[in-house]
Amino acid sequence: EARCRCLLGRPVPRPGGAHRGRLAGRGPSVPGNPAEQEHQGHHGRPTYTHDLRGAALALAGLGGAPAARAGLYHFANAGATSWYDFSVAIAALCRELGAGLRVARILPVTTAEFPRPAPPPGDSVLGTTLIEGVLGRPPRPRPAALSDYLASELTNTPARP
Repeated sequence: EARCRCLLGRPVPRPGGAHRGRLAGRGPSVPGNPAEQEHQGHHGRPTYTHDLRGAALALAGLGGAPAARAGLYHFANAGATSWYDFSVAIAALCRELGAGLRVARILPVTTAEFPRPAPPPGDSVLGTTLIEGVLGRPPRPRPAALSDYLASELTNTPARP
């Protein structure tokens, strides 16, 4: 079994009932299929929950700076991507890190081919301008966050603070 699976907003069930998954964003399903199909038409900004935690702590004033004014803040790692491109990046990094993937290739599918209970929003890429101004920095790029997440998962080491 490849250990590079993640879903938006909830942990991914693993064999034996264990749950893991600290990367928010829909990643590839990489079980034993020779070709997995991934949705290409929809874009988002996948977010490593470790980075989200750091932003939340900073907003709460637990990072040395004063607490931010109460409000609604959106946070996501920098760099919008399609789910297809995100899946391809995950598979490439897993291979680079030595994960034995059993998927030969990832095939893109269109929004129309991707069954959903409701139509997706036209644009689900979160804007982070407000939180960037409060934190004084942009979120780190998605590729760096993804690399840290996969390295942590594949080596069973905790994420860096």
